Amino acid sequence: MWWIIIIALVVFIVIKFASDSNKQANAVAKQGGMRKKYKTLVDYMLSGHAQSRIIQETATSISVGVTGPSGSTVFFICQTFGSVTIQYKVKNVVFGNHQLEWNFDEFMNQENMVEKISHDIEAYYKNVVQNFK
Repeated sequence: MWWIIIIALVVFIVIKFASDSNKQANAVAKQGGMRKKYKTLVDYMLSGHAQSRIIQETATSISVGVTGPSGSTVFFICQTFGSVTIQYKVKNVVFGNHQLEWNFDEFMNQENMVEKISHDIEAYYKNVVQNFK
């Protein structure tokens, strides 16, 4: 008897999550998609390297960066429920792997997001260089 209740609860949660995810994707689409909604962030990320490009875009995420034989530097922007998560991932055969992550309200001023991200990346690498010596 309990297993029927548990299965019904799991099914309900899965259906609710799928419905909410669909609503989220539709909301982003109504705002012009990820590329348009987060234009300031995307432009900042594209400006970091001459060969930067949009690597992949879905209804609720976009990845921007540069990849090559010696490694990659990629920003991942993911729209979540009421917020935006930004991950910065570097994979490099010489300097190793590095990762930073930020969470912001989805409607926060993107220029302020860029300032925070830029500051944190700079501070992170200053710390890496100091510890390398």
